[in-house]
Amino acid sequence: MLRVIEPATEGVLAELEPAGLEATDAAVARAAAAFPGWRRVTPADRAALLRALADALAERHEDLAVLEARNAGKPIADARGEIGMVIETFRYYAGAPERLLGDTIPVAGGVDMTFREPLGVVGLIVPWNFPLTIAAWKLAPALAAGNTVVLKPAELTPLTALEFERIALQAGIPEGVVNVVAGPGRVCGQRLVEHPGVAKVAFTGSTEVGRGIAAAAAGTIKRVTLELGGKSACVVFADADLEKVGRLAPFAVFAIVFNTAFTLGTGVFASLLYYVLTVVAGLAIQQFVVYAILLRTVARRSPTEFFRASREVYLYAFSTASSNATLPLSIDVAERKLHIPPNIARFVLTVGSTANQNGTALFEGVTVLFLAQVYGLDLSATQQVRVMLMSIVAGIGTAGVPGGSLPMVLIVAQSVGIPAEGMGLILGVDRFLDMCRSAVNVSGDLVIAALVSARQRTAAPVPT
Repeated sequence: MLRVIEPATEGVLAELEPAGLEATDAAVARAAAAFPGWRRVTPADRAALLRALADALAERHEDLAVLEARNAGKPIADARGEIGMVIETFRYYAGAPERLLGDTIPVAGGVDMTFREPLGVVGLIVPWNFPLTIAAWKLAPALAAGNTVVLKPAELTPLTALEFERIALQAGIPEGVVNVVAGPGRVCGQRLVEHPGVAKVAFTGSTEVGRGIAAAAAGTIKRVTLELGGKSACVVFADADLEKVGRLAPFAVFAIVFNTAFTLGTGVFASLLYYVLTVVAGLAIQQFVVYAILLRTVARRSPTEFFRASREVYLYAFSTASSNATLPLSIDVAERKLHIPPNIARFVLTVGSTANQNGTALFEGVTVLFLAQVYGLDLSATQQVRVMLMSIVAGIGTAGVPGGSLPMVLIVAQSVGIPAEGMGLILGVDRFLDMCRSAVNVSGDLVIAALVSARQRTAAPVPT
């Protein structure tokens, strides 16, 4: 049996019959049998089916997030964000079937026409770290193009993939179009790569395995898409302090921030810490004093109950550092838990999420000016105004894109002479403060929606 372990408890989450060669061959056979019918589905009907699938996934959003969190060992906020991305991926690719355009190429004596056609059965092999998210990046375009698929999830995290197969069938995707085989990579994955009935393989994983897949796929002239190698590398030199490396290696994803923190002088680091604490203290006062007073005196609501009811929104905004990404959850909580009328919730929260993005860019400009002062750069009034204006313009131009204004702000920082280590600080500090600001910003949007709702109730005419 294939025992699926829940990392948080180290207990058995599920026991599955592992797929082997026969199960893999059977899945490929089902996909091959379903391919002619699936490719004949009209673009409009295929788009409608993918939209229905996205809706079905949205209905199971919380169930899938909990399952992903338990199986992969993720914080629930991260899992919710990832499943949200899965849903949006299918919504996006639902528009693709009606936009698979070819080309008309002028040649001597006439024109040549090109057509984009599905390949057939596509094998998809995905890793354990973002199980359904990475699978969706492969599943959605393959299905939109008219291919049928056999998905091989990691042995450690197969549960959301298996659930996806069931949801797809319930949403109206024809039987055999989506197939999942949960088994060892050296058996199921290898068979998908070598199977003559599989037209293409898409793989995300290690460079070593990817190299083997490319070599094996050559035997059947199979197309391959390979996303290889890890991130967050940690290079350890011979003279390194191994005890310190052992403590910090798990946080290699934050290497640029750690590097900067350990190489900066104490004066710069202390000044930066003072700046961060000042901003966080201001945000705390805004959240727990200003908002609480407004809720109590204007909206006539209990701040404690209000904040408790909307807690999941703050946590999600903090984890994603994005008001825009939190918007669907904010609207849902506003309507369902805070009982704010839908028309008010949707208008106020949508406007607020865009305004918050522009405000974030303004804070990034302030960070640049602060670091310039810390590094002793004597900026003229013109330079200071230019930093702030460029930050605001970057925010307006990338409104709705989390972190979209940051590249422009880094260019501005470089132009005024902030050294490379300062760029690392802007990245690290900006990310943390964005997380804090996003949580407080969405809280403010909810408070404003509650105030507008209360005002509307007060202003409503009394029936006679």
